Amino acid sequence: MLLAPSELKEVFSCLDTSDTDYKEAPSLEDWKQVETLCTYLKPLFETANLLTAPTVLTTNTFFHEAWKIQLELGRAVGSEDPFISSLTKSMQEKFDKYWKICCFILAIAVVMDPRFKMKLVEFSFSKIYNEEATTYVKISLPCTFRPT
Repeated sequence: MLLAPSELKEVFSCLDTSDTDYKEAPSLEDWKQVETLCTYLKPLFETANLLTAPTVLTTNTFFHEAWKIQLELGRAVGSEDPFISSLTKSMQEKFDKYWKICCFILAIAVVMDPRFKMKLVEFSFSKIYNEEATTYVKISLPCTFRPT
């Protein structure tokens, strides 16, 4: 939705000459915020399209997309741009509630898939939780699922 107007920003700057009711064109700072926002919203949009597609989703796909969203929201909250950081903070808080409930169940399903086993869980948790990843990996899977 924001991508279409950003492609036409030159038109917005000239619109006041042809439309007397048009009073204020977006500033360069506004356009910069739109571009930055599009950068952070693109992964969410792509994931939403994938998850709502009429195809059959596996738990592995869902886990993969969910951890990518968790990672992107974490990056956005840590952004140096105060606009992006404040905007995505509440999104991350809401997603964290969901993620804490389902990440371990999804992780177990991923481990059961012979293509991924523990590698995908360890990789994704290391990206999300950094130093605390091993703690979350240990919590997520009982000892019987961990390779020795």
